[in-house]
Amino acid sequence: MQDRSVAIRLRLASVLLLLVGGCQPYRLDSYSTRAVYFDPGRFRTTAECLTAAALAGLPLDLCTMEARS
Repeated sequence: MQDRSVAIRLRLASVLLLLVGGCQPYRLDSYSTRAVYFDPGRFRTTAECLTAAALAGLPLDLCTMEARS
């Protein structure tokens, strides 16, 4: 049962990465600037927005209620 739960979570993470545009998380030893289009309003819940932002390596402040309006 636990294996199925892990598989579902990995599937959800891969789907969210596709929603974000396939962004790769930032590495801590890299120093570069890049433009990323991230629309927090397209997520149904704050949890989905936070997960997508974290997976993309973006600031979680993007998912505040003010940003989602």
